[in-house]
Amino acid sequence: MDVSTSSIVQLFLVNNGIFSSPASGIEWPAYLSYFPDPENDFSDTAAIFDMSPSLDGRWMVDGSLMQHRGVLVRIRSSDYITGWQKAMDLFQLLAQSTKEDLSKDGSTYRIDTFAMPSGIIYLGIDDGTKRRYNFEISYLVAIRQTA
Repeated sequence: MDVSTSSIVQLFLVNNGIFSSPASGIEWPAYLSYFPDPENDFSDTAAIFDMSPSLDGRWMVDGSLMQHRGVLVRIRSSDYITGWQKAMDLFQLLAQSTKEDLSKDGSTYRIDTFAMPSGIIYLGIDDGTKRRYNFEISYLVAIRQTA
């Protein structure tokens, strides 16, 4: 693939209304592999990170190696209930999502499925004065470039 898995998942989550694009200035932006500096940060935000893939066999169609690529979504929120609800919204969307095509940078990618190896993990509250609540969810994603 020509792009990172996290960038395709970010596009998918923005397109499905779970998060917004950071450039939009709308609440719940999802950043790619980082959180912005605290003084420039929304209280309610997310960051999406790439993780190591899991090799799980071969595609029956062409025999190519099947990789479930790892993605970690970290959610920060100004209060526990809001953060937990956003994590649940993410969980519910990805639990039902299969076979979705996305276009990015002139290429097309197919997300076949998401698998969640662990549940929603509450990480605690940020140090300092912002006191934001932190959650993490990791996923394995069956994704491939189709055009």
